[in-house]
Amino acid sequence: MNSNDVNTSSEIEVQSSETHQESTNNSPLIYEDVFQDDLEEQASFWSLSNGVINNELIQDDKTLKITGNSESKSNNFSFKKITGDFKISFNLVSTSSSKNAFGIKFYDENGTQFTRLKFDTTKIKYSNSNNTLGTNFKENYWHDIDFIFHQKENAFRVDFYYDGTKLGDNLALDNPSVTLKKINFYTDSKKTGYSYYVNELSFSRDLTIVTNAPSTPIVEEEPLFPSIDEVGEKFHLSSPSYKEDIKGSYEETQVIPSNAIFCTPSDFEAKIKSLTQGQTLVLEDGIYNYDSYWTLMNNGSKDAPIVVMARHVGKA
Repeated sequence: MNSNDVNTSSEIEVQSSETHQESTNNSPLIYEDVFQDDLEEQASFWSLSNGVINNELIQDDKTLKITGNSESKSNNFSFKKITGDFKISFNLVSTSSSKNAFGIKFYDENGTQFTRLKFDTTKIKYSNSNNTLGTNFKENYWHDIDFIFHQKENAFRVDFYYDGTKLGDNLALDNPSVTLKKINFYTDSKKTGYSYYVNELSFSRDLTIVTNAPSTPIVEEEPLFPSIDEVGEKFHLSSPSYKEDIKGSYEETQVIPSNAIFCTPSDFEAKIKSLTQGQTLVLEDGIYNYDSYWTLMNNGSKDAPIVVMARHVGKA
């Protein structure tokens, strides 16, 4: 047994005599979105160390959150053994690709790890031999992860899909096996300071690849400048005309030198080419729609630069 599978005294260990049971109806689903059961029921088939199942990331959807730390940790999901051809699917997001050191391991009914997938910074690696399947794992975005297991005569073969693209075809196992009894979402001690989330984990006999991960990042990029609404809220501007007041203040801050040359969209090209050292070209309000570049006929200097500016910010 791998050392990552030995729970320490600090782990949240839940013991149960039962494992998650396979669906008995005619649906191709074996286990459907295992996070959506009641937490009390989940305790019967989850064993968590540095993971927690909650709706912290998605308000109306439960997600497994696993945090990287200085120790190797295991988060196991045990179930009735599966044989034959089947698919394991889930959505995955990590908060820092530069710190990634986590993955998923697969075990047979004898407790033997027969293969794994590892996310090592931006690289996606397969099996204990660390066969690199991809190098473009992106942080803060949900990704579709799919494993298709094909049962051959004496061992599974695996196809791996990342965001609907097949990165691994007919992959061999580290240890031959034809049963799956447990999966383990793990972290190792190589990296710390990140978290990864797993959502919509399911097992199915339907081998169709469907991409359903959200395309928007979980962390929105901060705008370079605050919006007018944010400025108004910060300074408690309650006047109905505060937006125009703010725009006006921007316009008033524009200091136009006495030697400035003014242009409109129609004569912009001619005037920008005529600029000399120390001159300023001021763009009147309008749309300057040009598809080409211009070469200035003269050079500016540190003490007398050539400047191009809008007369009113945001209007040229």
